[in-house]
Amino acid sequence: MKFTMAHTSLAVENLDRSMAFYEAALGLKFKSRKELPHLTLIYMVDADDSGYELELTLRKGHSGGYDLGDNPVHLAFYVDDYADALQRHQTMGCVERVVEPAGIHFITDPDGYSIEIMPKG
Repeated sequence: MKFTMAHTSLAVENLDRSMAFYEAALGLKFKSRKELPHLTLIYMVDADDSGYELELTLRKGHSGGYDLGDNPVHLAFYVDDYADALQRHQTMGCVERVVEPAGIHFITDPDGYSIEIMPKG
């Protein structure tokens, strides 16, 4: 029996805003959209379409944000040019914190989700 990672789902307040953020910050591209009676799902993939997807979930009729609590769960991305990525994220104003001893930084998306950025290799 073999399991393969499929996607990570994030509940978002505004699909257009979230899609624009993930495209600008991480180079993700729209792959598909699925409409359900109570949800709209947007699937985004990396430039190589590696098979793993980010699912942006809009709960129809929901408003008021989401309580992320103290949960340390986060997304993580490798980048081939770390210095350029850090500069881009600083320009975008989305850097949450830089962890210099580890050579990584974290950014925050429009809904408050934390994303770790690490140099590849």
